[in-house]
Amino acid sequence: MDAETLHTKLTVVGGGPAGVTAALTAARLGMDTLLVTNRPVLGGNSSSEIRVWTRGATGGGNLFAEEMGVWGSLKMENLYRNPEGNPILWDDVLLDAVLRQDQLKLLLNTDADALEMHGNRVSRLSARQQNTELTYSIISDWYIDATGDGLLGYWAGLPYYMGNQRVQGGQQPHAPYELLGSSILFYTEKLNHAVSFSAPSYALPINEVEKLLGNGGRIVSPGMSGSDCWWFELGGRQNTITDDDKISHELRRLVMGIWNYIKNSGKYDADNYTLSWVGNLPGKRESRRIETEYILQEEDILAGRKFEDGAFYGGWFLDVHPSGGALDADSENCIQTPVSAYQIPLRGLYNHSVSNLLFVGRCIGTQRAAFFSTRVMDTCALSGQAAATLAVQCENSDTYPSSLTTFEVQQVQQQLLKDDMLIPGVSMESQTNLAASAHITCQYHDGTHGPIIGTLSLGCGSYVTFPGTGVDATLEISCKTAATVSGTLYAADLPNRFTPGKPIGRYQWELHAGSQTIAFPSKDGQFCTMVFDPSPDAEIAICKPERTGFICGITGSLDISEPALNFKKPVVIFTGEQLVSGYTHPWCGVNQWCAARNNKSPAVTLTWDKPQHIHEIRLFFDTELSMELPSSHPAHWLPTHKLPLRTGMPPQLVRDFVIERETSQGWIQIAERKDNIQRLVTLQFDDIEVSTIRIVCKTTWGNMPPRIYSLLIL
Repeated sequence: MDAETLHTKLTVVGGGPAGVTAALTAARLGMDTLLVTNRPVLGGNSSSEIRVWTRGATGGGNLFAEEMGVWGSLKMENLYRNPEGNPILWDDVLLDAVLRQDQLKLLLNTDADALEMHGNRVSRLSARQQNTELTYSIISDWYIDATGDGLLGYWAGLPYYMGNQRVQGGQQPHAPYELLGSSILFYTEKLNHAVSFSAPSYALPINEVEKLLGNGGRIVSPGMSGSDCWWFELGGRQNTITDDDKISHELRRLVMGIWNYIKNSGKYDADNYTLSWVGNLPGKRESRRIETEYILQEEDILAGRKFEDGAFYGGWFLDVHPSGGALDADSENCIQTPVSAYQIPLRGLYNHSVSNLLFVGRCIGTQRAAFFSTRVMDTCALSGQAAATLAVQCENSDTYPSSLTTFEVQQVQQQLLKDDMLIPGVSMESQTNLAASAHITCQYHDGTHGPIIGTLSLGCGSYVTFPGTGVDATLEISCKTAATVSGTLYAADLPNRFTPGKPIGRYQWELHAGSQTIAFPSKDGQFCTMVFDPSPDAEIAICKPERTGFICGITGSLDISEPALNFKKPVVIFTGEQLVSGYTHPWCGVNQWCAARNNKSPAVTLTWDKPQHIHEIRLFFDTELSMELPSSHPAHWLPTHKLPLRTGMPPQLVRDFVIERETSQGWIQIAERKDNIQRLVTLQFDDIEVSTIRIVCKTTWGNMPPRIYSLLIL
């Protein structure tokens, strides 16, 4: 059968988070795009086939750092449509987004099987759809390798790394391998009757299972599932590409052996438990990493290095797993070193030797130690948005990534910021933002804490994070008996629960029994974190959540509250001027307007000295960036791994709003949005002349004042 020829501007190969995000981004920016994946569902490791839930910077401890942009919009839709975190419904959220997107075509169950080069360009890609036996010849101007394994880069002959080995393009690395292994997850279910289990012949014997348990966090229980079985990991001493099928079989052997041990060893109350699902595909952590123009280093991450072409960010731990996985019983199952949110440059997404090929996901250019952080799915998804935006800029400029001027790189950055990317330390330009030249009037939150609703014990060691103002902070605290309380104050551009920043000083307070306040300084222009030493007799007051940037919690817990913290002098941190700070996320401050407490009709009014012509308004709302948005939930959680899951839409997110302009006849509505579920809302108009407009927030999703990070008017 003759191959069907497909012509498109961009082809993305791979349907995981990076590939889906890249394809959606390119299509939304007006580029005709084809998404090709060899699986029947989208989502890669997060799909219902593998069921790993997405993690990223916030999961690594970084506050106010949850990944948004195109990927975040998908997770917000999932939160609304799929609040229980069903991985099957997550598949559908991704599929629906791709199918309804203009200028985007999808080929599922389609293997890329060959690549042709013409000079230093990819000229053609051959592919075969498994279920239809159709073959395709795909001719595109641009290609994005989102395969995870860097398959297109390998075919193009580019050098790559496997573990710490540098391999010349077109060749395979030599054993021994030192890689992160792969995992197969499973779900359990407790029934109202006994269920027997007869192990298959290939299952790992019970005596072999016993040798693994009790070492380096390797535990099992009848109700474990998902997060509790990461140590079911194998294959790091094999080639995770060519040996993938063998690794899959060995993982199945391990799972069945462990389940047989749980059911039949007599050491567990497991009679009523059964397996409800076992993965058939390994969730792969590591394979090829392409040698790109810049290789991100561990030192870049630890130092928080800024790049002229910084385009997206990471923030997950430096997360090291033993190469032998479950079989390395003498090693810790994983060692996690926390890091602050860091930049990743565009140069990590391409190699000039192949001018029209970009890389996203696991295979971007990183040193192996840096890869331990960048490999997680949320970070991979952000790389997809960055690469697609880069491809569109190159297409518009009729050039290639390595030839972009400084100005063109900045254009890529600005587009990413407009599309809700966080680039640590980079702000939106104000020259083209009409909102920056307007007089802004509004009522805003006075920054003081709300009603006290409880306390947080300092017995296990706790922290309080707040925006620095240069004014001393006061914190309400109580003691059962007279006690000495001490702590260390830190400052950071963006705080992290585990690495709070640069130490400012040590403080100690002699407290009497009962309630009182303590005071300590704050550093202007950064977030401050007071880390308290354990004090069993002391507790701090927590209040009704109202203010972004004020967070407290127990050091080892993911649960967060708002501390009853004020400043000794009135400060203005939630004014309308924050809407044009250039930052759409917290960075060195909250960068957010928050409506005044008890304001029945919160609104922001913008007035210009002379009439302006507008055609687009972008509003960046608050979705609570310190709470993770996992794609799915496991069937069961052990308390040691449970995350504070969202149970509904963020209560401060603006749900209904209108935009009005003032005319001689009064206020005329020019836009309305009801039941909004997104952080970034883009409204487009035919050319409208305005002198005064106002944004009226009708309702939020909960009983909280509305919050807006930024306002972009073009």
